[in-house]
Amino acid sequence: MNNELKKCLKCEAISGACKNLSEQELINLASACISTTVKKGDIVFREGNVAVYIAYIKTGLVKETMTGPGGKDQIFRILIKKSYIGMTSLLGNKVYHYTYTALTDLSVCYIEQETFINLMKINGEFSLYIMKSLCHDHLIASYKLVNQSQKKIYGKVADALLYFSGFIFEKKTFDLPLSRKEIANLIGTSRESVIRTLQAFQKEGIIVFKNNKFKILKHKQLQNISKNG
Repeated sequence: MNNELKKCLKCEAISGACKNLSEQELINLASACISTTVKKGDIVFREGNVAVYIAYIKTGLVKETMTGPGGKDQIFRILIKKSYIGMTSLLGNKVYHYTYTALTDLSVCYIEQETFINLMKINGEFSLYIMKSLCHDHLIASYKLVNQSQKKIYGKVADALLYFSGFIFEKKTFDLPLSRKEIANLIGTSRESVIRTLQAFQKEGIIVFKNNKFKILKHKQLQNISKNG
């Protein structure tokens, strides 16, 4: 066994799904895997390209976007470490349905789709874990759609701040990896509305920010704003 395969077997960033694989299955997966780095701002997969790989994000943040009829990109999700991307092309038409862009420098494993699908066929626990993950992603996307359509601007911006604080960074002080325009795109509003709302939150003492460095001061109040929409 070569050194690269040994490193894969002992990977500290191993996914929850891969913990269900046997040693030989892990070796098969590692043999079909290319580990590399991606620079901030570079494209991991581009929408419409032929899909050969899925990717596993070992470290870093990734932006998932889709181009609308008018040519404008819509941000759907921010993906964190230990996330698979390109999964929607596994069993459907073999093209990437989203563009994935690095928001930070990434450590990435590109995995051949054929090998990944074969492991899903032969290992039920591995396949079940992947399906649970996909169902969870679908549910989160549904919640996001409902919130965007029914909440007012204060609730939308509160949701975004809680999303980054609670899910992405797991702390109340963080550097926001998106511009104000990208935040607006993520939550379905205008850049100007985002700026005004952030300024209002700061004036009310709910948050404090300078450029892209944010700190949530009144977490409970922000949760109430999110809840009440």
